[in-house]
Amino acid sequence: MVGVGNSLKADDGVGSYIAVQGRKRHPDFFLDAGMVLENYIFKIIQNEKRDVLLVDAAGWGAEPGSMKILAFSDLAEQGISTHSLSLRRLGEMLHDFGKKVRVLGIEPAELGLKEGLTEKVKASADEILAVLFSALEKAGA
Repeated sequence: MVGVGNSLKADDGVGSYIAVQGRKRHPDFFLDAGMVLENYIFKIIQNEKRDVLLVDAAGWGAEPGSMKILAFSDLAEQGISTHSLSLRRLGEMLHDFGKKVRVLGIEPAELGLKEGLTEKVKASADEILAVLFSALEKAGA
């Protein structure tokens, strides 16, 4: 699982929050890429695991804290972003190297300059962590 986002912009840091919390129990399965996923491309490519779950704040007009698996075609090619390259382009690059990439978007409530997640987004993040921990522990990881 790769967390993406800016932890200084409220809910935009949800992916990083999940990765940081996840590393405490399963350091080999969680990576916090912060705002620079492109700096971790080679580390992800070289990892033996084929499946990659990117987690980031994504707005599609739903209730804050809502979660959705997004298709790359749903992601903007360019635009205002905390990432130098779009998630769509980065996901396509990983796919070209044989990775099966999924993007889990979490609807943010707030993206202003502020540390910490809002209550609804943090609750969703903690729910995702519980599911991932359960799956990893069932797999013997």
